[in-house]
Amino acid sequence: MDRNDPYAPPEHGLHHSDPESETGWKPLGFWARVLASIIDNILITVVMVPLAIPAMALMNGVEHGEVIWQLIASLIGAVVVIALWTTVGSTPGKMVLNAKVLDAKTMRPPGVWRSTGRYLGYLVSALPLGLGFLWVAWDRRKRAWHDHIAGTVVMRAVRPPIPTSG
Repeated sequence: MDRNDPYAPPEHGLHHSDPESETGWKPLGFWARVLASIIDNILITVVMVPLAIPAMALMNGVEHGEVIWQLIASLIGAVVVIALWTTVGSTPGKMVLNAKVLDAKTMRPPGVWRSTGRYLGYLVSALPLGLGFLWVAWDRRKRAWHDHIAGTVVMRAVRPPIPTSG
C-alpha cells in the first residue's frame, strides 16, 4: 500500500481490523476451557493416585491422616499450577489447545502474585454454584470471575504473531 496515496484506507482508525487478527490471539471459550480442565484433572489424578497410596499407608493410624493428605495434595497442586501459569502461562490442558493464561493488560504470562490470586479466585468462582466459571459463556472477553479478580485472560493462539521489524 502506498503511504502517499490520499485515497488509501487509514492504517489505524475506527474501521481497522479486529485486534485478534493483529495479535494472533483470541479468547478461549467456555467449552474449550471445560475440555482443558478435564485434561488437567485427568493428569492430576494419574499423578496423585500413585502418590496417595503410599502416603495413606504412612499415615495409617495418624489422627486426621486423610485430611492431612488432602491438604498436602492440594498444596502440591496449587504450587504446580501457579508455577506453570507463571513460567509458561499454561497448564497441560491449555497447552493441548494452544492456549495461555495471560495478564489482561500486558498479554504476558502472569506473575506469581497474579497467578496466586487467580488460583485463590477459583474459590470465589465456585462458591455460588459455579456461576463464576459459567460466566465465561457470557463475558465479552470470555473471562471467569477468577480472571476478573486476578486481571487475567485465557487466550488461544490462532496463528503465529506477525513479526515486527525494528
